[in-house]
Amino acid sequence: MRKLYFVDRTKPDWREAWLKARKQGLGGSDIAAVCGYSRYKGPLGIYLDKTDKELPEEKENIAAELGLELEPFLSRKFTKWMMDQEGLEIDLHEMDDILQHDTIDYFLVNLDRWFIHPERGECVVELKTTTEYNKEKWEGDNVPDEYYSQVQWQLLITGFKCGYLVVLV
Repeated sequence: MRKLYFVDRTKPDWREAWLKARKQGLGGSDIAAVCGYSRYKGPLGIYLDKTDKELPEEKENIAAELGLELEPFLSRKFTKWMMDQEGLEIDLHEMDDILQHDTIDYFLVNLDRWFIHPERGECVVELKTTTEYNKEKWEGDNVPDEYYSQVQWQLLITGFKCGYLVVLV
């Protein structure tokens, strides 16, 4: 994996620059739409977004905003869970870089978090929030295809062998 872009959050226009860099390829959140798994966007929506074609103006998305706000909380809970369940004290890292596949330039990924597992090596951690209306999709060993495909994409780009999907219902 290579670093395509580093997000410098000290700059006032960091978000616009980050969004522009993301348009250079397909990221983990795009894969579900390309594969037809997303409830929110399809392949045409991804194409229009990446090629800067006219898109309907997006309305405020409280669910997405809440998900971002809850990432630090979920990170703390996951770190505690790893200690309680696996007896591991982990150092969970944020990643501000947009990562790029070694040989396919338009394969990109942003990781929510990552850490080094003593036995499994480097692991991606994808953090999700959902409502009670979706809890049956997560029961038992079930993982919605849109999120499973995102983690698989992250593993492909990074070369990591381990991924965790953390969800707050």
